[in-house]
Amino acid sequence: MFPREKALECGVDQESTSERSDRKPREKLAIDNTSYDKPLLSKSASANCSLFVNSESEAVSILDIVGEVDLNSAPWMFSQIWQSSQKGSRSLILNLEKLDFMDSSGLQVLLRLREKLKNKNQDITLVSPQPQIKKLLRLTGFDKLFALHESNEEARMWLQTTDVLGQQDTNIV
Repeated sequence: MFPREKALECGVDQESTSERSDRKPREKLAIDNTSYDKPLLSKSASANCSLFVNSESEAVSILDIVGEVDLNSAPWMFSQIWQSSQKGSRSLILNLEKLDFMDSSGLQVLLRLREKLKNKNQDITLVSPQPQIKKLLRLTGFDKLFALHESNEEARMWLQTTDVLGQQDTNIV
């Protein structure tokens, strides 16, 4: 479901290893049997994360976060999402379907983005978090701060509805 031509990678290589012994080194990033070997941005840090530009329009940008958002990748992730949000879209959808791990640094990225986008009258919504990420969002109360949706289309429809109504109820899922 990710467009094949627009990928932003963060340290996804065979040389990367992590201090945590339960994480395996990642091979070349492949999703849905498609290899992404033309990243728009690459970082050589030992972080294992990628950001894919799913679609962009005046109304909404959809970004897919893949891998892990932790202390190593969080600053890069914030910077890339923030830059993408400044291209003129009214709303931002972050698809977390392929996000395997997120620590407090990732939560901080979400919170900072929410505040900065709110100040610019832009909306942000989260889509398809995996069970462990959904649990993290619920335990920290972030499910009350962000609208959670099951699909990009559902999020897009919700954003259109809230834009028309001029109000948001973030307790969707």
